[in-house]
Amino acid sequence: MRKRLISLGCAAMIILSLCASARAGWAQQMETRSNRYTQPDAPYEQVVSALDTEGFELVATSGMAQLWLNREMHTIRLIDTRSGYVWGAIPLQDARNLNTSWKSYAAAIVALECFDSKFNEKRYGLTGNAAVTYSLQPDGFSFEAHFEALGIRLAGYYILRDNVLTCGLAPDSFREEGQYLVKSLAFSPYLGCVFGDETPGWFLLPDGPGALMRFRAGGTYISGYDQRVYGKDLAIETLETAQSLGVNRPADYLVAEKQANVPVYGIVHGVGQHGLLVEIEDGETYASIAATPAGLGNTRYNSIMARFEYRQKYSKATTRSGAGSLVPQDDYNRMTPKLSYHLLTGPAADYDQMAVYYRGLLLDEGRLLPGKEQAGLKLEFLGTDIQKRTLLKTWLAFTHLSDIPPMVEALEKAGIGPLQVVLRQFSHHNKAGEGLSKALGREQELRALQTSLTDQGHLLLVYLDPVRANRDQIRLRVNAANTIAKSPIVIHRLNPDLVYPETYFFRPGTVADNVAGHQARFAGFPAAVDQLGSRFYADHTTGHIVNRAQAQQAFLSLLSGLSNDGGPALYNPALPAWSLATAYYDMPLTNSQYLFEDDTVPFLPIVLKGSLSMYAPPLNIGVSSRERLLRLVEYGVCPSFMITQSQSDALTNTPLEDWYSTNFSDWEQRIAGAWQTVGPALSKLSQSHITAHEVLETGRVRVAYDNGLTILINYTSSPWVCRQTTVGELDFAVIREGQ
Repeated sequence: MRKRLISLGCAAMIILSLCASARAGWAQQMETRSNRYTQPDAPYEQVVSALDTEGFELVATSGMAQLWLNREMHTIRLIDTRSGYVWGAIPLQDARNLNTSWKSYAAAIVALECFDSKFNEKRYGLTGNAAVTYSLQPDGFSFEAHFEALGIRLAGYYILRDNVLTCGLAPDSFREEGQYLVKSLAFSPYLGCVFGDETPGWFLLPDGPGALMRFRAGGTYISGYDQRVYGKDLAIETLETAQSLGVNRPADYLVAEKQANVPVYGIVHGVGQHGLLVEIEDGETYASIAATPAGLGNTRYNSIMARFEYRQKYSKATTRSGAGSLVPQDDYNRMTPKLSYHLLTGPAADYDQMAVYYRGLLLDEGRLLPGKEQAGLKLEFLGTDIQKRTLLKTWLAFTHLSDIPPMVEALEKAGIGPLQVVLRQFSHHNKAGEGLSKALGREQELRALQTSLTDQGHLLLVYLDPVRANRDQIRLRVNAANTIAKSPIVIHRLNPDLVYPETYFFRPGTVADNVAGHQARFAGFPAAVDQLGSRFYADHTTGHIVNRAQAQQAFLSLLSGLSNDGGPALYNPALPAWSLATAYYDMPLTNSQYLFEDDTVPFLPIVLKGSLSMYAPPLNIGVSSRERLLRLVEYGVCPSFMITQSQSDALTNTPLEDWYSTNFSDWEQRIAGAWQTVGPALSKLSQSHITAHEVLETGRVRVAYDNGLTILINYTSSPWVCRQTTVGELDFAVIREGQ
């Protein structure tokens, strides 16, 4: 009887083990099919355009393309002569599911959104709304449009050269002469649109590392993708959103949307067949990228556009209590919009080759510089901060300068290196531009630490955020930047238990003072700079008004000055700062996971690999898993960790409590294990460019480099045989093609 019970028990254990293994495999399969991963493409039949050139006149031709114009409907057709594919907006006669005004807007070579005298918004195309005159040019056409009823005039052009169609407004041609105010302007807003899922393909969005929105028949959505290039202008837009889900906890737990750091998007009709890479060349500081999935509102079209924002609404106070009403800006944003459509055909019509193509453009124009990449591991050390207690606040030290060398030495013994060591929270009261906090050590110790790390082949950087402040670090009437409504720019976290729920932003002049103070006190130390290369906002302080474009140029100039000390490394920088950076910190590894997004793709990593060292967000704050290490190898991104010498719970009731697990002793083995896993591969790929990224099967990826190496990544729970190489479950292999 006893033997029988033991046998039954063993059988039950085996069955439970098999069930657990099956559940784990099922969960892994579900994960790799989510929009956090790139999905394989099913083979498509050859895609044939639903558009033609009947009723159009040929106005320009190049060796690669033709431009056609219909003067009655004020719309265009663009033919890629290499493939014969016809690009355009909507059909002239059979534009389904659109009323007359929407047809006019969708088809127009230039279209407007306007506010009337009561601040109501309405869209206007050219047909039925404007008198338009055309002048043919050797490589395209120019036009003048007069919206007489609106009192708006403008002039522009469409120019075709090689495989690039460029459109824009003529300088100083934009005029408002009536009561209507322009909200936004778009060129050919429905160019490349698809009705439902009638054409297979997708839109490439600059969301996180990159995202694909595949064409579907329709869904139920409350919003589409609509993001300002280089992030929101906090002087008129707010980052606060309704986040409560009716639960009894602080409502600041949702993940923030990813910022659009590049002014590009893509359209593909048939993967590997027909594509457009669309680049905003001028006016991008005031532009948005808007993609609408079929099923949003009443539309059945998937559409995408670059929208140039001339005005936005804001809450203007009308009573002493602060109550107000939404009104548009009085003055419009000064810009000269310019947009280019790059025709891509065959294998170039895919997200990886779009990234390769865009990388070539940036390198040729000097907006991206080669040769700055070096593989390594980044450690960020938290120094000191304030702790809130019952009746007072006290300062605590979490990592002294003398604590850092033993931790570095321990990692060196494990074969880890080279290291980028970032010292954070180190200045007096943690104010930008202030000197070293005495609680951490003396200046001589900091210099000695730099020398020691440099001699060992490592790099010491000092953290600088000259843009943001908490309530104790800023004098609001003197130093705070102001919104258009004349109130301080502030981000509120909806959690009253935080030490500092509000984050304020300095005026551009104060930002410059903070940078100057930092340079004077820490000359010779490379800087790890936060916000300055990614957060561009206007300041409407009376008598000191700075618009967003001016602030952007001022911040970039400050970054240029910081390059004298061998830096700066930048946190999540926007494109204009890339040529000034030595490293890209906090590279996003997933998209924002909107419901209408189907894939995360490595557009940004492909563009940057070989030019800038890329580091992931800290692995000990968020997801630390085997899959995340595989993602680093797939994208060519180096690991990072946020570290303290003190125990993690010492950060409770401090501004650093979001960093919930930081103790070095707790993480030492995992830090070493992470680098031992990914380091050898990343070191072989340093200063090499990605040439192809392909998902061969769900969860199984091939990444090719220009040095002849290929990475095979297996996210699945079963072995994979590829290129005569067996890749184990949740593993990767580095091979040389042809061997």
